[in-house]
Amino acid sequence: MEYKTFGRKIFLCINIIFISLLTIICILPVWTIFCYSLSSSVAVGSGQVTFWPVDFTLAPYRFVMTNERFWRAFGVTCYRILLGVPVTMLM
Repeated sequence: MEYKTFGRKIFLCINIIFISLLTIICILPVWTIFCYSLSSSVAVGSGQVTFWPVDFTLAPYRFVMTNERFWRAFGVTCYRILLGVPVTMLM
């Protein structure tokens, strides 16, 4: 049986607040870049994008998916993973 004293409750509350703030600080930059990627270049260039995408577009993703250099780099990555992991595990 765990006894929850007043000091323990305060400690747990402060820990929850601290970890929640740390999580937000870590996720916010990733979310911002994701919003930039879904916004038009005009909106990004003029600084209109803050927390939500502005002028929603999937054009950057279309460009990347139709780019041959992306698929070549993706293939090299897969090759290195499929070859590198087993070799490293054997070593």
